[in-house]
Amino acid sequence: RIDNECKVLGSSHHAVAFSCKVDFGASGAPVIGWGEDQTPSLVSIITAKAMMGEEPVALGVILDETAVSVFRDASCASEQPGPC
Repeated sequence: RIDNECKVLGSSHHAVAFSCKVDFGASGAPVIGWGEDQTPSLVSIITAKAMMGEEPVALGVILDETAVSVFRDASCASEQPGPC
């Protein structure tokens, strides 16, 4: 589902906490960021749900350009719809 209000709440090492509402089964979901020119890019993958104090949060991994390239190549190889 799309959550246009999802914000980064904090990060540490290779993990980031988001304000996105997620439920069990959301692991593996992409987190897409939009550039100033409205170009989408993959910025994270949801890995878990957790609590930050009293607030539920979504946890994700921080992706570097190498990881993004691997996902892009895999999508293009499997002929999934979308830009390659």
